[in-house]
Amino acid sequence: MPNLYAALDDFKVDISFTAGDTSKDAAMLRWLEAASRVVDGYTHRSFFPQLATLAGYVNQASDTVNFEDDLVSITSWTSDGDAISNPYDLLPLNSRLKGRPYQAVRLNDGTRFYPVTMPVRVEVTGVFGWPEDARLTTAVAVQQEAADVTLLVPTGTVPIGALLKIGAEYQQVIGRTTGAPNDTLSVTRAVNGSVAAQHIVTVPVYRLRPPIDIEAATIAHASRIWKRRTSAWANVSMNTELGTMELFKGLDADVKLMLEQYVRYSV
Repeated sequence: MPNLYAALDDFKVDISFTAGDTSKDAAMLRWLEAASRVVDGYTHRSFFPQLATLAGYVNQASDTVNFEDDLVSITSWTSDGDAISNPYDLLPLNSRLKGRPYQAVRLNDGTRFYPVTMPVRVEVTGVFGWPEDARLTTAVAVQQEAADVTLLVPTGTVPIGALLKIGAEYQQVIGRTTGAPNDTLSVTRAVNGSVAAQHIVTVPVYRLRPPIDIEAATIAHASRIWKRRTSAWANVSMNTELGTMELFKGLDADVKLMLEQYVRYSV
């Protein structure tokens, strides 16, 4: 259940499902994950942060390296294994103002990469994916050790399916036992390339949210799948007043409309 773009609680509200009924939770989470990956496939990008090292290549003398993956920030980078200390810009320059990721990195001191017989391999270590929209949710209620797979937070503050950031670590909420004054969350530790760490009491817990259009599109598509599954994925529907109706399949037009501005095109 990695990197859902909508939480289980929000999905239940949208399909008018009883919030306290947990009998269908596993199935709902499965469809939310499937819908999230449909969004990835349609837009050709991901809407969560990922710590990683990725490579790009320079085939001719140039000061710029373009990446197929969205880039959020750079921790370090190398050229054919040698550390690069030159000053640089992330492009497009106005991406941060728009809340968008970067697509390239450019040396801004007048130097260039000069391939001789083989392309120059440039490796970048940093954050890839989508810029964080980290919203303060609560605080750690009981100290969490690096090996713990549970997290105690005040009751009702964190939904199942949420991607959390605590310190520098990302955690995925995969289950919840409701209690008072605290809920016990079941979590997958150290997701998205992060490292598990100890988190002391009162450390802030942030929930990472995708753009609202992405969240809405995910819920809309998962809702449609949830409805169609009860008809055994039939292509037609019978109605005593209207007769036989063909059911539209595929990505809904409204979902496409919400996603269109995020599609990353390549040549």
